[in-house]
Amino acid sequence: MEKVAEAGLSAFSKKFIQSYKLVCVFFGFVCFVLRVSKDLVKIGNRLIQIDNYIFALSYEIIFIK
Repeated sequence: MEKVAEAGLSAFSKKFIQSYKLVCVFFGFVCFVLRVSKDLVKIGNRLIQIDNYIFALSYEIIFIK
């Protein structure tokens, strides 16, 4: 009877540990995606600034000449 209980408990703990690992991996992935998307927003803003700067330069070059 004790061996059956131990086997059931170990099977339950293995499943619990597997699901816990999946949850941790999922949350880690979500945090990673959020961090990367923040960085992408920063990079996008930087690119927009650079694009505006280039546009202003070309505008000045065209209209000053």
